[in-house]
Amino acid sequence: MSDMTSASTSTTWDWKPGQIPGAIRQQLERLRRAMTRSLWVSGASKMVLIGLTVLLIDFLLDYYFQMDQSQRAIMMALMAGSFVYSAYQFLWIPLTAQVTDDALVLTVEQKLGQEHSELINSLQLAREAGATDRNYSKAMAQQVVKQGAELAGRLDFLQAVDQEATKRKQRWLTAGLVGVVVWGLLVVGTDVGWLWFHRNLLLANQPWPTQTTLTVEGLIDGVLYVPRGEDHRLAVLVDKDCPEPNVDVFLDFVGRSSSSRQKLRQDGQEPLRHTTTLRGINSEFVFQVRGGDFVSPPIPVRLVLPPGFAELALQVVPPAYCGLEATELPLSAESFKVLQGSQLLIRAKPDQTDVQLALLRGSERLAMSADSDGRFSLTLAGDQLVSGRY
Repeated sequence: MSDMTSASTSTTWDWKPGQIPGAIRQQLERLRRAMTRSLWVSGASKMVLIGLTVLLIDFLLDYYFQMDQSQRAIMMALMAGSFVYSAYQFLWIPLTAQVTDDALVLTVEQKLGQEHSELINSLQLAREAGATDRNYSKAMAQQVVKQGAELAGRLDFLQAVDQEATKRKQRWLTAGLVGVVVWGLLVVGTDVGWLWFHRNLLLANQPWPTQTTLTVEGLIDGVLYVPRGEDHRLAVLVDKDCPEPNVDVFLDFVGRSSSSRQKLRQDGQEPLRHTTTLRGINSEFVFQVRGGDFVSPPIPVRLVLPPGFAELALQVVPPAYCGLEATELPLSAESFKVLQGSQLLIRAKPDQTDVQLALLRGSERLAMSADSDGRFSLTLAGDQLVSGRY
């Protein structure tokens, strides 16, 4: 009787021992594709939302605290690191995880309430029926496999996937992608967004717009050059056209303790000019100036050898009415007496190139002109030559 049943079954149902029935295999393939799509949506939504959060934090930190270039470089490295970590944690690990057919079938039975284990028994017997050392009859195995295949045909394995969770993740992904588009439009279409892009992604040293604008005098390409061992009068000017010019100005020494802050003194004659004297500078350092909501980029101080004179001559030409010849003044003298109406000729050649010379008379600065050989000269005549300290 069992032989007749086996023969009848083999003629009506095509299955080869050692192979998974087509109904179960197709359901497992559909389930794997659905799970892969769900993992892609879940991982992509998490990556997009984390990326937007990191970008927003970076923008707020730089906008309110005006990070310097090194701090912005660290933030950019953190942003790149968070992107790589998110891709590895939420995409690479789930998508490369090996999930066996047995694990999927057990999950389906649990989710769909199949308490008699017909699917897992069918799957395992179908896979093992081709072995030569089996201790069960072929007819029994064929019957169990057939029942499992018929059950798989009646079930929908996709119901084992949490459809509500998948839809929720899709909505998060859509919201995140909309956020990315909006962020891109803000970057391209607004001055603030474009400035953030240049500062935080291109690491440019463009300042944020502020209510107060400060200018440090004497900078050359953002660097302050100071003769070694000498005092330097640091002057900071507040732009008179800025919305908030009446501010206190501070000098911060970068890399030192937080107490290394110095308030600059406001000039009595020029209220928008703030000054301080840096005494005996013998080492290089970096500083910033602050006033109102303005913070300057770090300004390095570089020491140079103090310029000297390769040539220096002072010549007095007496007035014509006295009939005297021009006279060289001794450089060792502390003071000179000249006749009223005389001319003073100053000739000098510095011992360094790229040096500008000027004659200081009190707070007045008289520029000296140079010839092609690098010799500077200045003539004081008439009412330009007055008593005083030069």
